[in-house]
Amino acid sequence: MRLKIKSEREKTDSISLFTIYAMNVEILTSVDPAEWNDDVKKLGGCCFHSYEWSMSSSKRSNAKPLYFRWVDESGVVQGGGFGLISGRSLAGIISNKTLSLGSFPACRDTAIFTSAIEKIIKYCSKSSIAVLKMHSFGTPFGTEILQELGFSVSKRWEFLINLDISEDELWKKLHSKKRNLIRKGQKQNLSVKKAEHLEDVMEFRTLALETWQRKTIQGISFPGVAEEDYYKLLKSHLMDTGLGRLYLAYDGKRPIAGSFFVGFNKKAYYMLSSASDQGLKKAAPDLILWTCMNDYQKQGYKVFNLGGVSERDLNGQPLEKSGLYHFKIRFGADVYPCFKGELVLRPKQFKLYSLLKALKSRFAF
Repeated sequence: MRLKIKSEREKTDSISLFTIYAMNVEILTSVDPAEWNDDVKKLGGCCFHSYEWSMSSSKRSNAKPLYFRWVDESGVVQGGGFGLISGRSLAGIISNKTLSLGSFPACRDTAIFTSAIEKIIKYCSKSSIAVLKMHSFGTPFGTEILQELGFSVSKRWEFLINLDISEDELWKKLHSKKRNLIRKGQKQNLSVKKAEHLEDVMEFRTLALETWQRKTIQGISFPGVAEEDYYKLLKSHLMDTGLGRLYLAYDGKRPIAGSFFVGFNKKAYYMLSSASDQGLKKAAPDLILWTCMNDYQKQGYKVFNLGGVSERDLNGQPLEKSGLYHFKIRFGADVYPCFKGELVLRPKQFKLYSLLKALKSRFAF
């Protein structure tokens, strides 16, 4: 390995540095926010590569962010991404250190994906990290190499809508059933507004609780609703920084549906949605999505990602049998298969930790 001379900034921030062919891989504990985001934009990255997302996700997970940057000999950044370092110990006996990249690295050239991830693996091995996780949120392309590198993978599908067309063309791409639902919402005299206040966010959480209760009664497996602190984090770290936006649909003065989105580098991502029974009856979620797509389109966004469906969400059924699949595809989205993976680097340590964790859960000691 060849070490290069570091700048003053690198001397304080860099904890490791490798050479990858004609590029240096910098591994940093902190970065300049504006500089990092500027590099991510040039690399074609999405919201899940942004500095604001790194701060939000690290605080939410109570983990430390670690930034990876691949720089060529002329000083041009060729790739970038960040992960979260977390580690737990059981009774002081054994720890399980994990590095998780929520989104696949952003790179100018997909040819460096393999070499870049190989260097992350080497870093993990040298740093006593037991498990490396690599996800594909907002980054469906190139993830097939995870299996080639020995990761245990599971499949995902992401649904992308091209916004780089006219509003009329966007409307025509919608399935006729979606157009009818949007018209239905419009005829109900609902108003869709972009939320600004914490009170609005908490009303959105109330709708989320109602959604969870309805799904539970229907016997549908559905994630539980996060605590209030998570919604406060959405406000402070995402909405207030401009990365996130919340839309609420009102029937009079009463919110009956809401959706949360994040947008960065002309790419938008659909994150969360909830609705009351009345909201569903009045097609409020469909109206919100159409309104938000229009807003992003008018602001020059090129891609609207409706989010993904994971293999585990299908319960062994084909993708085409999923209600989420039909909901997303009817908005005119194209489907992109991708993968997320997990690589166990210290199998004995991982097995022992898993065993101790299972015993603790069973006997509650």
